[in-house]
Amino acid sequence: MDRRLLVVLLLALVLRTVNVETIPYWHWDEGVNLHLAWNLAHGESRWFALAYRWVPHPPLYFMVLGLVLRLAGYTILVGRLFNVALSLATCFVVYLLGREVDDERTGLVAALAYAVSPFAVYWGRLSYSNNLVSLIAALSLFLLLTYFRTKNPVRLYVAAFVSGLAAVTGYNGFFVPLSLGAVILLTEKRSFPAVIIISSLPFLAFAAVMFRFDLAGFIHDLNYQFFRFGGPSPLWRFLLLFAVAYYIRKTKLAGFFVEIWKMIVRDAPVYWAAYAVLLVYPHTDDSFLMGFDPYFIGALGLVSHPSTFKKFGMRTYFAFAFLMAFALNRVDHMLIPLHPLLALGVGRIAVDAYGLNSRYVRRLSNAGTVALLLTSIPFAAAALSDVALVGFGYRVEHQNLDGFFGAAARVREITRPGDVVLTYSQMDYLLPDTLNGELVQSVPYNGVAVTYYAGDFPPERWLFNTSIQNARAVVLSNGTLKWANETAGFEDVYAEISKWPREDVGQYLILLNPRKRV
Repeated sequence: MDRRLLVVLLLALVLRTVNVETIPYWHWDEGVNLHLAWNLAHGESRWFALAYRWVPHPPLYFMVLGLVLRLAGYTILVGRLFNVALSLATCFVVYLLGREVDDERTGLVAALAYAVSPFAVYWGRLSYSNNLVSLIAALSLFLLLTYFRTKNPVRLYVAAFVSGLAAVTGYNGFFVPLSLGAVILLTEKRSFPAVIIISSLPFLAFAAVMFRFDLAGFIHDLNYQFFRFGGPSPLWRFLLLFAVAYYIRKTKLAGFFVEIWKMIVRDAPVYWAAYAVLLVYPHTDDSFLMGFDPYFIGALGLVSHPSTFKKFGMRTYFAFAFLMAFALNRVDHMLIPLHPLLALGVGRIAVDAYGLNSRYVRRLSNAGTVALLLTSIPFAAAALSDVALVGFGYRVEHQNLDGFFGAAARVREITRPGDVVLTYSQMDYLLPDTLNGELVQSVPYNGVAVTYYAGDFPPERWLFNTSIQNARAVVLSNGTLKWANETAGFEDVYAEISKWPREDVGQYLILLNPRKRV
């Protein structure tokens, strides 16, 4: 392996592992994901107190994560390190993509762009299934591009099967087989039927298992989640943006945008200095959740390429990934699958900018070195932002481990085996003797729909009674009690728990049911 690539991968590893247990703070979804994976690895399909039917999250990510948890331990650290491994693998595939698209230099620069991307670093540390969707999407595109070069049908069929895995990793992962199918339909129609069949196999196998296991429950949950996300409105948003993109392509406006881009990069030193300011600007948890990623400029690096097939493949994958996020109206972790594509685009732009910078400084004695330094400014700025983020936790929230473990210890002291505890999602593994649910589950148990949960689950879907009256204790993080008071559906729950005795342990609030004394 090229030593330069090893250095890039080592940099990516360091940026994703320093303080990984505490920075950023533990997201609620991470605890849920670990819980689902751990129970699946032990033969149970459950989401705390609810029998789970793998909607809104299909099972592949949890199958792999569950195996890792069984081997290495059921902790947030293990879950995050698993996702770091996925992000590192994606970094390597980005290198392969850049090399396949252009050459070795583009591959290395694209991998470097991904390694230091603040958004890829932030989300690559967290336990989200979209990290696996991202890896699968990048690998599928790489296999497709190698097929265009070699015309080996085996590579196309492997690409089709790999793309199908994305659909059983996350439902938003359907953009991967859709992208592959669209490219093949418009370039090699004779291969389209085989590609569609092969890419459908993973999801058909999953659907067959669910139909055999609990058809009614699966359809019930699909129906609820479909309308929770707006019913047909995501499809209309998808079609609207698709129509706009089609219009731009048919009217040659895409070429107009590319020409504007070329005018900007001709003044490369000024451009790169301005771009570096965007990258070095300190990020916050909110900015990562809102999706304001300077790497979106990399989309321009995907739309211009001498090879029609490669350009079409890159553009289609990016377009479908973006359309999926737009349709779902999500700009948080749903953008993770875009990160390798954007890094590839940034890498291609950087290589072009190096050539332009070289012309600007060609009269200098060390022109090559100066041009390289100018081109490196945005990557240095991104790395500086990363160091502030992961090294010092600058402007992002840290996880208070002492408070977390202290609260769990206190809950163990005041509960007996079999008590119901409505707890913070990450605390489940520290409370092995109690029946652990979420505060949110106390609402649908009483027939009221809220967030992810329908209000009409059949009684047999509930594994134990999660009504607030049946809970021995409720564990909340700071702000959750205020959130419950302000959220529709929680009026009765808030009215009940606001009267309970409470203990403050670190950043956690433990509420004790006076009717359930030990």
